[in-house]
Amino acid sequence: MSYKVIPFTPLVNQGQSNEDIASQIEGIISHQVKNGYSFVNIQTITSDVAPTKGCFGFGGEPGYIVSLQVIIFKKN
Repeated sequence: MSYKVIPFTPLVNQGQSNEDIASQIEGIISHQVKNGYSFVNIQTITSDVAPTKGCFGFGGEPGYIVSLQVIIFKKN
């Protein structure tokens, strides 16, 4: 069994609705099913990005949190 993980960031313009996002996800799922994969799940992955110290303590940047949505597929 093999797995495939695809990052997903919805592309939404002003005035678009949730149905537009759902349609984007549906397109990705349909494409992967045609390639022999089965849809498993959509997950959000959260990670901390460490701060930078800068030179002599100046110019450093604070850390922050990044969230990424992924769509998971499997192939038997």
